[in-house]
Amino acid sequence: MENESLFILAFIFVVVLSIAFARLVQIGCVFNVVRGFQIWIRQFFSTQPTEEEVDITKLRESLIHGGHGSLGKLTGKVELEIGGQSNGSAAVCISRDLNVMHWWRATGENGTNLLGNCIDGVEVTARSIVAAIRLWGKWWESAESVTINSSSVTSSKMKTFVTEQLEDCQNKYGVRVIWREHSNYFDRDLQELRDGGQELVQQLVRGEGVGQEGQGLHNINLRVMNGNIFQLVNHNNSLDKHYFSN
Repeated sequence: MENESLFILAFIFVVVLSIAFARLVQIGCVFNVVRGFQIWIRQFFSTQPTEEEVDITKLRESLIHGGHGSLGKLTGKVELEIGGQSNGSAAVCISRDLNVMHWWRATGENGTNLLGNCIDGVEVTARSIVAAIRLWGKWWESAESVTINSSSVTSSKMKTFVTEQLEDCQNKYGVRVIWREHSNYFDRDLQELRDGGQELVQQLVRGEGVGQEGQGLHNINLRVMNGNIFQLVNHNNSLDKHYFSN
């Protein structure tokens, strides 16, 4: 009887031990799976590029094929900065959706049809706005809106010249165009130069090109604005076209 009891106890002990061992093995497997998943998650996120690295990679790949600047259309909210003085003018057309800045600078050498026999900065500004609309307006058909900031046009004749071109553009391409004049457009001491576009216009009119040497950036095809990289597209060669004459 005593031996029988010992045998039963031994059997129960073996069963319990077996169950406990199996449970430990199961827990170990689960732990290993969880641990392995944690390691994979850590490795996955540690190797993912940052948002800035992704943007730079996309821009680099885009530029290899001519960039968004070669598409011939602009989307979202388009911004224009246009400034004119008696010695010349400049215009910048910005699409933040595409990270593109189209630009030109008109002087007596490359913008004869644009400058014509302008007598002052007011007339130069007006003709520059019209030139920009005639050059880039066809690209705004898919834009949400277009805002033009410019130096002042105080002549009623020149103002009419500009507004007629604005209305024609709106009717032709179905995009809303807003024109804002600024009497202090070339004031370099302004606290804020509208998100970099106005700063570039001032720089161009001074004849300093599009580089950012003061910031240690020397690439004339790219410009950093508000922490974002923009492709620069030069339209100077378009300034001798006949459509710039009124």
